Amino acid sequence: MSGYGADVQAALREVLQGAEPLADAAARAPHGVNLRGYLPRNAGFSASEPDPVDNSDRAYWSAVRDINTAAGYQAYLRRFPNGLFVTEAQRLLQGAQDTPQQQAAAEEKALNLSRNDRRSVQRDLTLLGFDTRGVDGVFGPGTRGAIRAFQRSRGFRDTGYLTRAMVTRLVRDADARRKEVEAEDRAYWQRTGITGVKEDLEAYLERYPNGVFSEDARDQLAVILAEEAEVAFREAQQLDTVVAYQDFLRRYPNGPLAEQARSRIDILQNTGTGQTATDTQVAKDKAEERVVASNPVARLLIERALEKVGHNPGPVDGRFDQRSRRAIKAFQRSAKLPRTGYVSRDTMARLTAASLR
Repeated sequence: MSGYGADVQAALREVLQGAEPLADAAARAPHGVNLRGYLPRNAGFSASEPDPVDNSDRAYWSAVRDINTAAGYQAYLRRFPNGLFVTEAQRLLQGAQDTPQQQAAAEEKALNLSRNDRRSVQRDLTLLGFDTRGVDGVFGPGTRGAIRAFQRSRGFRDTGYLTRAMVTRLVRDADARRKEVEAEDRAYWQRTGITGVKEDLEAYLERYPNGVFSEDARDQLAVILAEEAEVAFREAQQLDTVVAYQDFLRRYPNGPLAEQARSRIDILQNTGTGQTATDTQVAKDKAEERVVASNPVARLLIERALEKVGHNPGPVDGRFDQRSRRAIKAFQRSAKLPRTGYVSRDTMARLTAASLR
């Protein structure tokens, strides 16, 4: 019973004290007072025996629930306006009248997909040629667009949301495509990678960077490149010039002999200039660096200063790696300081002054 306080009190008193059928009490209620719920036409609130259950109501409701459509719930409410299941029918009718997009979103939500499940969906779509713009487990505009494209290509309703039937089809099609890709991968390996030739191995990895034989191809390439690097380094040693070592580094910048080449270049370029750093000097500068560059912010400023004065420290990220150390040595060489690769107080002072010019 709902309505204004005084009116509700009066109506409630009549209902509780009277024996008239509740349907009649609802019809005679004062303006603004509403009664809802089970309102039989042949029993009042104080009746000692409940009205027999309307079996036709239950049977009709059971059929409507099986159909589960907005039209069905509306038919029930018309036939049984005071029926046992009015409240439930109204609630389900509201849900059934949601937009198709809302229904599609609800159906996908009911799948309870985990983050890994969503990544699998994105990988499968990408494999089939539907670009999701990343595999991160987040269904953004890229993934929704890929889902819609897949739905159109397979005759599903174009909603951008997953259904159980669509996921089943997606998994099936992706598995079939994986088998095709693996067969193509193996066939290409037989034409290229199996030869063991550098160019063939590189061609295989360019086409199948994560292929069946990619690990084997990389291992073989690593051996070949290491052998080539050793030969090239010996040639550079025979010439023993800055140009020869620089040419070696252009070809093998990250090889195991690269650091030796850089060290030799440093020696050749600095013969007669700067000061040779002793172990004592290195230890001294290292200790001073812990004071003048004790935190990432200070190291970040040092890297920016090195970059400003023309010595590339690599990524300016507040971390001193090998490139940072080489840049520090290069500055120390130009400033006629001991080339330790550590930021001493003198190095810090000279670098600060140089960067402010």
